[in-house]
Amino acid sequence: MVTAMQLRMIKDCYNSDRNALQTKLEEFGASSNEEKSTILLKAMGSPNDVFYSCGESNEDDSEQYEALVGAFYSGVWRSNSV
Repeated sequence: MVTAMQLRMIKDCYNSDRNALQTKLEEFGASSNEEKSTILLKAMGSPNDVFYSCGESNEDDSEQYEALVGAFYSGVWRSNSV
């Protein structure tokens, strides 16, 4: 379970590079792409726009995670959560 403070720390990675995001996700116990995606969605506030940009649910976890990271850095989620 990721705390509210940890979710804020992940949100703060928006201003950093991808390595910072990966490090934080792994720090908070996410080892698989599915776990990382779940935490990242929570940090972004689970916006509807992100779901549409992440592709079909039958894509493998790595493809979904890569699409989600792209949505994170696009900032589409920030208009409702920041």
